[in-house]
Amino acid sequence: MRYLIRTTAWHEERYAWAHELQESLGEDAVLVADHRTEEERKAAPGGYENYLAALELAQDGGAWLIEDDAVLTSRFAEKAAWEVKRHPHVLLQGYSFADADLTRGERWRPPHTFVANVCVYIPEPMACLLYAWAVAWEKPADHRDKRCDPMVRAFLVAHELDYWNIVPNLAQARPSFSVRLGRTYAAAASKTLE
Repeated sequence: MRYLIRTTAWHEERYAWAHELQESLGEDAVLVADHRTEEERKAAPGGYENYLAALELAQDGGAWLIEDDAVLTSRFAEKAAWEVKRHPHVLLQGYSFADADLTRGERWRPPHTFVANVCVYIPEPMACLLYAWAVAWEKPADHRDKRCDPMVRAFLVAHELDYWNIVPNLAQARPSFSVRLGRTYAAAASKTLE
């Protein structure tokens, strides 16, 4: 099982979190770091190119894509492997903040509901298709830059692919500096992280 930890080498705090994640996950964890200069980041803000790099690696065997601001559940690797064994050929969503997680538990979710790439498993065949889609994808007119969440959602919708929402969640996002927003952002907390 591979874990691709997406990070920004130029942001000290986030980069340190990524190294902590890598250490906790062991030799199967790989850092996929954004090493762009400040000038390059101004020209193309956000983490889209970094996401493409992670997807390119995921094409060889599939992988968990984990953002550097993720806080993982206890025994993450064991739980993540179990979920992949149960649903080896679908996108697995390891982070959610939906109220229905408390009442409906784990479930299939329709493609138009996808949000948050904090902790996502992408199997090999899907990673190949998603990578090609991501390279060619044109951002919606109302977005100032390319974003990962809308791109993945558009892919799932176009291919009519439901995804599996894992409950209890495997991760949640900590408040952190948002590369895209240029400020600290507190994502909604998981209601089921154990």
